[in-house]
Amino acid sequence: MTASPVEIAEAPCIPPTVDTPAVEACIAVEAAVLEVPEPASPVEIEAPAEIAAPAEVVVPAQVEAPAEIPTPESVRCTEETEFATWLWLEQENMKLVARHLGLAAFDWNGLPLRRAGDSSQDIVPAVRDLLVRLKEEGVECVMILPWLKHGGADKAAIAYLRTLGARMPGRVLAITTEAADSPWLSRLPAGVSVLEWARVCDWPYAAVAADNLSWLLSRLRPRVIHVMNSWLGWELLLRDGMRLRAVSRIFVSLFWYGPSDHGNLRGYAPEYLPKVIGNVDGVITDNKVFPIVLNRDYGFPLDIFHCVWHPTDHIADRPLPVRQHVLTFLWASRFAPEKRLDILAAIASSRPKYRFVVFGALDGEMPMLADSLQILAGLPNVTMGGAFDGFESLPIDECDAFLYTSSSDGMPNVVIEALAHGLPLVAPLVGGVGDLLDADTGWVVSQFDSVSSYLAAIDDLAAHEALRPVRAANALARLRERHESSAFEKALLAVPGYVSGQ
Repeated sequence: MTASPVEIAEAPCIPPTVDTPAVEACIAVEAAVLEVPEPASPVEIEAPAEIAAPAEVVVPAQVEAPAEIPTPESVRCTEETEFATWLWLEQENMKLVARHLGLAAFDWNGLPLRRAGDSSQDIVPAVRDLLVRLKEEGVECVMILPWLKHGGADKAAIAYLRTLGARMPGRVLAITTEAADSPWLSRLPAGVSVLEWARVCDWPYAAVAADNLSWLLSRLRPRVIHVMNSWLGWELLLRDGMRLRAVSRIFVSLFWYGPSDHGNLRGYAPEYLPKVIGNVDGVITDNKVFPIVLNRDYGFPLDIFHCVWHPTDHIADRPLPVRQHVLTFLWASRFAPEKRLDILAAIASSRPKYRFVVFGALDGEMPMLADSLQILAGLPNVTMGGAFDGFESLPIDECDAFLYTSSSDGMPNVVIEALAHGLPLVAPLVGGVGDLLDADTGWVVSQFDSVSSYLAAIDDLAAHEALRPVRAANALARLRERHESSAFEKALLAVPGYVSGQ
């Protein structure tokens, strides 16, 4: 039962019984714990004097045993560990700040902290020797390519290397990464060195080849690294792009999506760019359409893209004259699924009154093209010309127009060459073709996969003979503005940090 306030006030005050010896013993214990003498040295700590307790000591329940006192050595170890952790975090933060501000010129590879497995023990001796030689040459610009053989991208790469070699003679390096012949290496100017990476060593795995190339470039420290259509180059950026960007400016070339299934995009743009976009300084395209498409599909900022239209060595003074013969269409490209040979075969079958001259060769084994090639070879109005070495080797003067049937492309070099030789163009607006083709410069096919759309454009060209030289002349004027060598060099120099180093 609880006592009332009155009852408590009236209760007699009876002092509790105090065990004086027990209290004095507790005070003595606390004093001994608090008064710890300073250690004579960092290693040896003098223990407090032993306290003799009274014969009978009663320790109150609320008094706990004193906590263990850390030694100076343990304190020093903890401080060093915390400092090392803080230093590592600061270094990582500074990397992000440097990248964000565009000041990533510090060689983070020189820091003692490095990721596990990043050892130079796997670097082959030949690569070490290459580093010594390339350091002596003072290489400033490196372009990483799969190969240099017949193709539009290869011709563009040669144009880049020609411009760079003229401005930095002896300091430009072209690295080919695939184990394939590169017959167009002979077209490179004298001021450009060549390194065929697949022949440096018998690489056991692609990862080893990429690691060795990363080791070489991170120590060579060229001012610019440019990856164009090289799978190993993209893998390099995926694995070590951040580290390479700390010592070099990184650029990549993208032209369009690769041949893709419905709803499943393929190519370097969808498969690599989302993963490495933070490790590149610029994306160079050959048309103005693809950056808009990538911005729409992935949200990439438009200011990272730079359009550099590829040059052509020849631009005719005037269109080809109208011939009074059977209307002849020239078709020239590599044989591949996206070139739509089935569309070409259907067009030729539907218009026996026109003649079609077809040049090209298979791009590897492609049995899916066998039926289309068989149909084309069996048509009396089709002439199969085989492989060709450059557009200038084609029978241009025997043709009246150029027919392009691809379903996917960037800015096709063969379209540039056809217009540059004065041929009227019939093509769909796939990829970047719309940069050159419209109703004033040629005949637009409304649907790239519709045979009837092609036939309508072809018949309109045949019916308007007088318009052919007019539209071809308009196309030549646009080419001179954008695709002459001087225009190409001007556009390349305008890419921030690529040539001038700004």
